[in-house]
Amino acid sequence: MERDTRTRVVRNYLKNWIIDHHLSSGDLLPPETKIAQELAISRGSVREAVKALESLGILEVRHGEGLFVRDTNLDPLLEIFTFGSHFDPSLLAELLELRTWLETAVIGDVIKKTSELHLNEIILSLSEWEKDLKEGVLRTKDDQRFHRSLYKILGNQTLLRLLAVFWTVFENIGIEDIRRDPAPMETWEEHRAIYEAVLKHDEKGARKAILKSNSHVMERIRKVRSQRDVHLKEGGENGID
Repeated sequence: MERDTRTRVVRNYLKNWIIDHHLSSGDLLPPETKIAQELAISRGSVREAVKALESLGILEVRHGEGLFVRDTNLDPLLEIFTFGSHFDPSLLAELLELRTWLETAVIGDVIKKTSELHLNEIILSLSEWEKDLKEGVLRTKDDQRFHRSLYKILGNQTLLRLLAVFWTVFENIGIEDIRRDPAPMETWEEHRAIYEAVLKHDEKGARKAILKSNSHVMERIRKVRSQRDVHLKEGGENGID
């Protein structure tokens, strides 16, 4: 068999093994030597297939222990968006747009399911965020924690993972004019408004507060994109490639 075909055979073998044996996150797979023997294939081809599945977030290699099934994750998407956003901030803008659509779509269900325990967790995240701000500590994780506290009541881990993709790309974009919040206390107050709308079971008010909060980040992204467009245009007019 050709090299690509051998690798594909091993990948399919491993994926079928996981399905046929009803394996889940953390479960052990057969060792590479056994796979190679069963398929009458070289260990090199097995390693290539394992690396490919590892990059897709399906397998985890623990040196000295073996191959394990990984927890469901969005690592491949994360890597693509994080890398791409360094060259094109519009990727982050599109992620933010998707995040806004998701948040405004599910906030009604959040309000329907909210409880005293849920509200207490949200207000705790706000209190700790406010404390950091008063101490002059600016952390994206405070903002992220608020949103996780807000949406975790839905019990949808995929939603939380998708939102986490945005935050990770945002933290790693490396463009300070996008990452730096010029009015952190105002941002906190806008999130407080989201909480108060949920507290009052005001679905329309919650959506409005979410849109207002996300609009500031979008404006910073648009400003950077506009500045880059001007720079590229001036460079082209001056004969700079």
